Amino acid sequence: KKSNNELSQYKEKLERMVEAKTKEIIKQNQIRNGIFESTDELIAVVYNNKIVDKNSAFTNFFKKHSLNKIKLLENNKKVHFLDILLFKNEIKIKIQNKIFLVKKIDLENGFYTISLLDITLNEKFIIELKSRLNKQISKLRKKDIVIQNEYKLARMGEMLQNISHQWRQPLNVLSLTISQLEMDIDNLSPN
Repeated sequence: KKSNNELSQYKEKLERMVEAKTKEIIKQNQIRNGIFESTDELIAVVYNNKIVDKNSAFTNFFKKHSLNKIKLLENNKKVHFLDILLFKNEIKIKIQNKIFLVKKIDLENGFYTISLLDITLNEKFIIELKSRLNKQISKLRKKDIVIQNEYKLARMGEMLQNISHQWRQPLNVLSLTISQLEMDIDNLSPN
């Protein structure tokens, strides 16, 4: 009887441990799902070059788009989704008219997480800013040319003023000399 009692206590202890561990796993799974499903990022977990888990954002997006129609943004080269595993750094890819920043995270035991963040609006915003910046630069260059031309005209005006001053000075001397001669002539002539 003693051994049956001990076995039953041991069984109850194991059942409590299993129940506690089950609750812990359920709680961790709920937290994982909350994080996994609450993001706008497309997330896939890959093992042995196969997608073993993915969030609903990933599933919904790739229902409409093929995993084979991915292009690298830098050179427009087509790649398959799993080819992304070959890249060590973040890369930008284009799928249809969307641009994604792709991050690969090495997990334990050959598992990888690949997340795709939609940066289409960011890229369009950057392109728009570059366009505006180029327009502003163009306007400023035109203004610089106008200012340079005005500066040249101002310098030419100063130079012409100096030249006219140089011409006026001898003319004034001549005018004074002629006036002096006229006065001398008037003084010499008999009235």
